Amino acid sequence: GVFDPLKLSSTQERFDKFRTAEIKHGRVAMLAALGSIFQHFVHGPGAEAVPNGLMAFQDPIGEKGVIVMTLACGFLELGPWADAFAKEPGNFGDPAGLGNDIGSY
Repeated sequence: GVFDPLKLSSTQERFDKFRTAEIKHGRVAMLAALGSIFQHFVHGPGAEAVPNGLMAFQDPIGEKGVIVMTLACGFLELGPWADAFAKEPGNFGDPAGLGNDIGSY
């Protein structure tokens, strides 16, 4: 059986949808934690003067960076990383084509 103590998923399809959302949210949280540390030490070209942390939202260059990142995330979410229920949750295949190279080392 599946672990669903609150009985939120009445069908297998609904359970799969919840599992997919949980995996995706976990990955987003891990990237956000990494990004909060990474942004303190690394600034992009032309953004060296942008302050760290929440003050970056008040900087004109920082505002443009937020817009670009939001659009990039939206593109990935609706395009290559869109949910495909025909596959396992979190299985995006091998987009970089590195799977065959791993066994050759």
